[in-house]
Amino acid sequence: MTISQLSAYEIIRSHLLELIDEPNAIKNNITAVNYIMDHSFLSRSGIMRVLSKLKSDGYIHLSRGILTDIIDLPEKMNRLYSKSGPRSQQNE
Repeated sequence: MTISQLSAYEIIRSHLLELIDEPNAIKNNITAVNYIMDHSFLSRSGIMRVLSKLKSDGYIHLSRGILTDIIDLPEKMNRLYSKSGPRSQQNE
């Protein structure tokens, strides 16, 4: 029997997709980092590192920490660090 564990990125990705589907009353009143911390055992610094990279590469939009939009999140973290994101693809 093989046991597989999700990576920290996969956990964060999953929670971001859940958060964006929450009712406005919830998603407009909790920051993405707090939502993920409330639903996982990941550290704040680890979550912030991934969110920062996703935001700088144009995969997510945050306004004062509130998730406002998701644009084609990569399935795996290695894709996240191997290219510059959707923003750079528009310039090609």
